[in-house]
Amino acid sequence: LGGASTQEVCITTFEDLKMKKTFRFAIFKIEGEKEVSTALQNELTEIIPKVVLDTTGGPDATWDDFVKSLPKTEARYAIFDYAFKTDEKPPRDVSKIVFIYWSPDDGPSRPKMIYAITKEDFKKKLVGIAKDLQANSLADVSLIIT
Repeated sequence: LGGASTQEVCITTFEDLKMKKTFRFAIFKIEGEKEVSTALQNELTEIIPKVVLDTTGGPDATWDDFVKSLPKTEARYAIFDYAFKTDEKPPRDVSKIVFIYWSPDDGPSRPKMIYAITKEDFKKKLVGIAKDLQANSLADVSLIIT
């Protein structure tokens, strides 16, 4: 186990967020997580996890909307289009795409392991990520973009 297949809609959603600003955020999950966990437990490696789109937030969604969309005890991957003003004179409106690996402390360990193993493979398919964050609790879910 090392890679993950990715549903095409995940890539198109990322591109729409990046280029068209259709979404403010997108959350992705691994489909068949229980089957992959069982396969790992039985030392089978032929099952390939599949990353699928879980939910999205429209262009007017906020960071709070995003945080409320995260499941409390299940791991997820997410992207968020973080908009801010630069410190320049005059300030410019800028946005950066942030990749978040959500791995809640209260979640079961085996699914979190699957997410950890497949994270880099999935992230490589999303070209244009400015920052990569990992959050293990709601207290961790804070953004600092520099």
